[in-house]
Amino acid sequence: MVRKLLVRITLLIFFGIFLSQDILGQSGSQAQIYGRVYRDINGNGQEDPGEPGIPNIDIIYQVNSSALQATTTDANGDWSITTNLGVVFVYIDMGDLGPGAVQTDGIDPNVVIAVPNIPINGGTDGFYYEGDMSGHLYYDLNGNGSQDIGEPNMPDVDVLVTDAFGVVQTVPA
Repeated sequence: MVRKLLVRITLLIFFGIFLSQDILGQSGSQAQIYGRVYRDINGNGQEDPGEPGIPNIDIIYQVNSSALQATTTDANGDWSITTNLGVVFVYIDMGDLGPGAVQTDGIDPNVVIAVPNIPINGGTDGFYYEGDMSGHLYYDLNGNGSQDIGEPNMPDVDVLVTDAFGVVQTVPA
C-alpha cells in the first residue's frame, strides 16, 4: 500500500507540474472537487447501502501550496468545493469525528489534480467507531431499573458481548 501511495503521489506531482504549465495560466479557470465522509457501520472498508454520511466534518484543502482553506460536510456527509486549478491536498479534520473513529476507507490526505470542466472525486472516506463498555450487574429487587440501597451485586456472572461483526466475546467474572 505504501508503494502504491508513493507511485500515486509521484504521478500526481509529475502530472501536476506538467498540467500547471498548460492550465494554471488560464485566468479565471476553476475546478470542481467533491467527496463524501460516511460511517462504515460494519467496518468492512467499503460504503454499503444504508451506511449514513457523517455531517459537520471539516474538510481542509490546499491548492498549489497556497493557504489552507476549509469546507464542511452537509447533512448527508457530502462536500464540494470550487477551486483554482492544480495540485490539491484534501484532509479530513479527524478531531471532528469524535472518539473511537478509525478510518477504514479512503486516504488522508488525498491528493488530486484539479482540471477545468471535469468534476474530480476528492475522496470517499469511511470511519468505523470503536467503543468501550462498563458496568456491573445487580439484583433489581423492586424492578425500578436502578440499584437501590439493599439491592446486592450479582457475584460470579460471565457477560457475553456481541460486537457489530457478530463476534461473541466472554467477559469473565
